Amino acid sequence: MKKILTIATMLLIGITASAQLQVGAGFMYEMVQGDYDTNLSGLYAGASYNIKIAGNFGVAPGVYYTVGNKRSDGWTTTDHNILVPVYLNYAFPVGPDAEFFVFAGPSANMGLVYDSHLKINTKARIEASNNNWYSGGDDAIIPRFDIKGGGGVGFKYSHFVFTVGYDYGFLERDDNHFNLLHAGFAYSF
Repeated sequence: MKKILTIATMLLIGITASAQLQVGAGFMYEMVQGDYDTNLSGLYAGASYNIKIAGNFGVAPGVYYTVGNKRSDGWTTTDHNILVPVYLNYAFPVGPDAEFFVFAGPSANMGLVYDSHLKINTKARIEASNNNWYSGGDDAIIPRFDIKGGGGVGFKYSHFVFTVGYDYGFLERDDNHFNLLHAGFAYSF
């Protein structure tokens, strides 16, 4: 039993020594495809922990906050989410401090608020309509949870990381798929 604990501890120390925290932010473009067919643009921010498993192969679990927004014909729509990806990655070194890499894997998505407002301004009155489509538990218009699958490419130079990726929403949420295109920068500690 002592040998197993010693080996497990040595492996954990080795994995932790080769892991890198990455903190980043970027732009996202959410495509709602189905009954609604709408697009929201916005920002994301968060962190991941890139763990090298063997050679150039690794895994990067992370947590990101995303917010998308759209204004059209008096409507303002905003979508807030927490995204938890677990990406497998493979690096292709191109120099002592530079590498290209590819990544792919699943993401869990939890919708926090999907809010729509309609404001009509006239001389006589102001009308407003509010609606949080995620609220209501089992009776919510759009279910909060989604599983996404996706991937992308990236480039790392020294501590600076640039990525571009796409995640496809597998679950139908009120007859729609919520897909995400994202591009951003991160700093690797």
